[in-house]
Amino acid sequence: TLSDCHTTFWGYLFERQIGWVTQVANLTPGAGWSNSGTSYTHVSGTTEQIYLGAWTVSSKLRVTITFTGITAGNVRLQMDSSGTFATITANGTYTFEVTTTSMDGALFITPSNTFNGTYDNATFKVEQLTYI
Repeated sequence: TLSDCHTTFWGYLFERQIGWVTQVANLTPGAGWSNSGTSYTHVSGTTEQIYLGAWTVSSKLRVTITFTGITAGNVRLQMDSSGTFATITANGTYTFEVTTTSMDGALFITPSNTFNGTYDNATFKVEQLTYI
């Protein structure tokens, strides 16, 4: 269920030590997304977003995610204010570095209306590069 999902946020500065905190992601799949275990699958016909939690603002992040089963369309990774920082069209594990603004508070996966594919929340990782 959605309440069982979580994402680990590595590299968070906690009590002046390098460490980590587990962030419970507020996963809210829109129309066209289905959930099975930690996998989220999208079928064509909708462009709803899926919200992946609030991340540290005004920092440099490394985002890693794995997509499988992509047969059509694309999916964009976006910060809520600064917009798209990656467009994915093929299966694979992807790593991107993004610098957030003071207005960025959430990360979205936004599929095209023809996107068919799956990502596994267990492969989704956000690291704050400031502390690595």
